[in-house]
Amino acid sequence: MKLLIQLTALTLLVSLPASARRGDDDNHPETEDDAAKFALADADSDGFLSYAEFATTLSDSADAEKIARKFAKADADGDKLVSSDEWMAYKNDGSPDDSDARKFAALDTSGDGRLDFDEFAEPDLRKRPLVRIRDRFLGADTDGDGFLSLEEWSAYKGHRVKPTSGLTQFELADLNDDKSLSMKEFFQTYPSTKSKRRKDSIRRTFRRFDKNDDSVLTRKEWNPGGSHR
Repeated sequence: MKLLIQLTALTLLVSLPASARRGDDDNHPETEDDAAKFALADADSDGFLSYAEFATTLSDSADAEKIARKFAKADADGDKLVSSDEWMAYKNDGSPDDSDARKFAALDTSGDGRLDFDEFAEPDLRKRPLVRIRDRFLGADTDGDGFLSLEEWSAYKGHRVKPTSGLTQFELADLNDDKSLSMKEFFQTYPSTKSKRRKDSIRRTFRRFDKNDDSVLTRKEWNPGGSHR
């Protein structure tokens, strides 16, 4: 039976023109409207997605087994059609899939079933300032316990939570909450670097803002984004 389903899915997949394949549901941008995507896929405008129409919402790389699995997940009542309600429930399902679980496990180096900040930050340290990563971490940590569960991490990766904490750069960099930034804290507003030239440039920037030469920056001296408190 499984082989028959896969062969049927493969036949439908091959019969679709390349122009009908409209992107990957695993990479849905934050700006994409799920209702509009349903309407676009509903070629005959009957208010349902057939198997072939549903397949157009997946990427060109989706194989027959993946299409069959995702269609079965979306078709909650098993009538071989996906209604708009079933589609929206499918797109907004917060339960992590196997791929999420594998990626989460790879990040969870301590093996305790949750991500601390260091584990969360590791993939992005060379690309983003630490304060930006902290901003995202705090936004994803919806229960505020200082860790990300698999569900919280999956919701963050799937753009189902607001990926910001609402804090300013100053507040994010002020790790000890003493209302001032040390040189070390200021460095965290820039992407990590090993370049001596880049480090010297950041130090010069710090000193330029440090008007009273007390080796810390106050909110009055440096506060991009405005004050929250």
